[in-house]
Amino acid sequence: MNVSKIMRVAIATDKNILIGEAAKLMIKKRISSLIFIKENKLEGIITREDVVRNFGKEKTISSVMGKNIISISPEESLEKASKIMKKNRISHLPVVKDGELEGIISSRDIALALCKSEGGEFVFE
Repeated sequence: MNVSKIMRVAIATDKNILIGEAAKLMIKKRISSLIFIKENKLEGIITREDVVRNFGKEKTISSVMGKNIISISPEESLEKASKIMKKNRISHLPVVKDGELEGIISSRDIALALCKSEGGEFVFE
């Protein structure tokens, strides 16, 4: 199965907002990561773990986000996505095609898709 089959819409911001604002946005949109874009370029990703680790601090997302963006093509397999996540100890992968952000996948998305493809039920769905 390809990444394009399970990727979700990536929520991005071009504003360097405070962590508390990012947390509110993530809760409102029911997402576990937020992409930071500057001048149409991926600058970083902030995850739920980053927010929790820095909650209550008057910091902006650019000061705590991961800046080494590792992405994947929508045509790649879920197996390759899983290997990239494991190797780099990350839980989210922006999906990029021709330099444009197409979506995002998480390790949870992969686990859910693999479980469903084998006819199983996923408890956290």
